[in-house]
Amino acid sequence: MALRQETAPGLTPPLLHDPFLVDSTSALAEEHFEDEFEDATDEHPAQTADLQTSFEDCEVAIRKFFNNDLIGAMNMMKPWERTSLYHSLGTAMFEFIPAMLTFDHTQINRTLAALKVAISICNQHRKNYTFVESIGTMIKK
Repeated sequence: MALRQETAPGLTPPLLHDPFLVDSTSALAEEHFEDEFEDATDEHPAQTADLQTSFEDCEVAIRKFFNNDLIGAMNMMKPWERTSLYHSLGTAMFEFIPAMLTFDHTQINRTLAALKVAISICNQHRKNYTFVESIGTMIKK
């Protein structure tokens, strides 16, 4: 008795269309975009924080810190930590507290780096006395 083997029906092409075919009459092909070139170096926004903004940022950061959002408080201080005295002192303070709580060596090193930045900013804003002014203040005492 021989088994009769039927042949498989012919494979038909898939009924779905190819998603990668692009219709040349699509809506994007017919739109004309007219963007004007703008040079990035034409305008430089002011990158300084005034005193009032610094106080407001520090107040918000302290509130975040006391609401147990230390990361949020540190993120408030980070953008201006190299230019603003108040932001650099805030960053140093917010780095110092976890360093003293955990005694983690990398955290202590980050705290030292933040304190060095704060000290350098303090030294930049310190008034420089001339030799004659120094002698004059010593005589007045």
